[in-house]
Amino acid sequence: MGEGGRLRIAYVLSRFPQVSETFILREMEGLVARGHRVRVVAMVLDRSPVRQSGVEPFLATMIRPRGFREIAGAQVHWMRRAPRSYARLWRDALWGNRSSRKFLFRAAVTVPVAALAARRLESDHVDRLHAHYASHSLLCAWAIWRLTGIPYGVTCHAHDLYVDRSMLAEKLSDASVVVTISDFNRRLIAEACGPDIGSRTQVVHCGVDTDRFAPPTDSERSATAGEPFRFLVVGSLQPYKGHRHALEALARVALSEAQHGHGRIVELVLVGDGELRAELEQRAEQLGIADRTRFLGALPSVEVLEELHRSDCVVQPSVITSSGKMEGIPVALMEAMACGRPVIATGISGISELVRDGDTGVLVPPADAGALAEAMADVIAEPEAHRLMAKRGRALVEAEFDLDGQIDQLSALFLGHTPERNPS
Repeated sequence: MGEGGRLRIAYVLSRFPQVSETFILREMEGLVARGHRVRVVAMVLDRSPVRQSGVEPFLATMIRPRGFREIAGAQVHWMRRAPRSYARLWRDALWGNRSSRKFLFRAAVTVPVAALAARRLESDHVDRLHAHYASHSLLCAWAIWRLTGIPYGVTCHAHDLYVDRSMLAEKLSDASVVVTISDFNRRLIAEACGPDIGSRTQVVHCGVDTDRFAPPTDSERSATAGEPFRFLVVGSLQPYKGHRHALEALARVALSEAQHGHGRIVELVLVGDGELRAELEQRAEQLGIADRTRFLGALPSVEVLEELHRSDCVVQPSVITSSGKMEGIPVALMEAMACGRPVIATGISGISELVRDGDTGVLVPPADAGALAEAMADVIAEPEAHRLMAKRGRALVEAEFDLDGQIDQLSALFLGHTPERNPS
């Protein structure tokens, strides 16, 4: 352990840097601000042209595979140094993921990357590892621990718990710190992995900077007479985000506004990119709302904040897919509520811990465009009631989801659970 309770921490991530995972970047920055040294182990370098500010220091020291020769050299190193341990690691990783073809393939890719990272981290005298997501990045951290004895922890989020739990109990049982982002997830972990793991699982929210994400000033407000009522959706364009239901709801609201002669133009702004963009743009055309719908693509955090300030209501129309994939507690909702925006969301997973129906926002059933349209129309018709909810939402985020408080909690967990190395 470093001097004065300062740790050398390696964050183990499947891909870095991802614009959709700014919360991880801000968490690492917060730990650095508290005196810890943080570097990243990434299985894949994300080459998206959109990057958040602040990634450069982590990119400069990041450990990632750079070529076959480097990876092969790490395998030879461990086969010579600890042949039995390395063979057992391969056996356990493949056997533990045998029930899932996808996870089995990823295990075969992850173990060599872990061997490379283990070789580098051991010489760097890292005190502990921390993985985000309990799937492939956690397998990588677990494998590094098997080779080096560096203790590891994990933050469990959403799809890593809801879709495929291959080897989940084994990976969590060896972790010195198990964190998840909601009480909903903590109960699920206890049910899936047993009460022992459940009882030591800590809830640490993905927090937001409530100084930066704050209600707009009068000059930043967009909702003036004659301007469109702007609904905003922030999230990657993937099936579980439920964007098509927001489009269908907007079409209903626009039709109702026109039929009743209210004269208020409504529009939908979508921030995010992904596999469904062309399909969603086509759907907007089919619904006759292409002129009321704007697809902005992925944006850096500073521009997301600007869009939040321009919005009149933020909608999170998340659904549960056939595979079980769904949201945890979307950071986009926390940011919206921190900005004092009225919010409408679907009542799935842990979202109700943030959006408390009728108190800090409005919840509707998932995949129900009619209910969503009714809620959107109500925000237009009853602005004062929703402004009061938005004020209570801001207060809740300040009290329970503020970034500084969550990082303090995480730092304390790391300092309190960093035992001496204990390789298997």
